[in-house]
Amino acid sequence: MKKITACVLIIFSFAASRAQTIAVYPTNWWVDMKNQKLQLMLHGTGIGNATGFTIGYPGVTMNKITKVKNKNYVFLDLTINASAKPGNVPVMVQGVPGVPLINYTLQARRTGKGTSFAQGVTSSDFIYFLMPDRFSNGDESNDRVAGMKDQSLNRDSI
Repeated sequence: MKKITACVLIIFSFAASRAQTIAVYPTNWWVDMKNQKLQLMLHGTGIGNATGFTIGYPGVTMNKITKVKNKNYVFLDLTINASAKPGNVPVMVQGVPGVPLINYTLQARRTGKGTSFAQGVTSSDFIYFLMPDRFSNGDESNDRVAGMKDQSLNRDSI
């Protein structure tokens, strides 16, 4: 019994070590957006060596796969149609061991589409950029610094 348990643990640890995590950016998206185009960046060891990607989710279509020089990145251009519903979008990866499936999350937008919860821009969103060198000179001894190229400071001229 101990040998069987040890064998199962070894097989499980080997399988777990072969599986890799693929980072996806952006981490999620929303349905019913005005712009239906979305580009996903996938990052993981050797993900650029994949032979193909497949998406099987109603309302989501893959338009283009862009592979770059760095084999740890690949970009997927998607269209999220108005008919797409919130849920997990399965992205099937072919040709990369340990990465059979990536679940990408489509979320529902908040009600109001930005009108019921967004306050807009107010005066508190702005700061006044101060230029302290335009104020009166309190210490003329630090106007010219030795070793600096510009020694022509004259506050009497504009």
